[in-house]
Amino acid sequence: MTIAAIPLRPAQCVQSDTSLLDVAQLMLRTEVNHLPVCDGKGYLGIVDIGDILSGIIPAAARGPHGLTHLKFAGDLSNLLVSHVRELGAKQVGEVVNRTVPPLDADCPLLEAMLLFSQYDMPLAVVDTQRQVSGMLSCRTLLGYLLNQAGQ
Repeated sequence: MTIAAIPLRPAQCVQSDTSLLDVAQLMLRTEVNHLPVCDGKGYLGIVDIGDILSGIIPAAARGPHGLTHLKFAGDLSNLLVSHVRELGAKQVGEVVNRTVPPLDADCPLLEAMLLFSQYDMPLAVVDTQRQVSGMLSCRTLLGYLLNQAGQ
């Protein structure tokens, strides 16, 4: 059986030149944390809300060797708000994760499960022209499997 049997969540692609501020607003409006990034040729990768949040927090806390907490800094609301405003000048292309593979519409369920174990996020489903037809989450896939098992 393939993922073609599973209803997909519709997905709105964003372009590489879309501002991170516009993407943040779109994510809030549509209540999603991940969006596929596409160009004229189709799927390029995924942008997630964590990419946006990491652009808002101070640079000293970013990266593998950054600060582990910022309690000592106190209330930096004004700094955070100024960083949110700066998102308008940053583009999706600067943060898009191009390593997240899409799922083909005829992808076997086992292959999809394997990819979900490697990528902790919803995955784009593409047609033969690499156009995004929707997003599949591991929650949706698990729900489908539970339903098939009569649970």
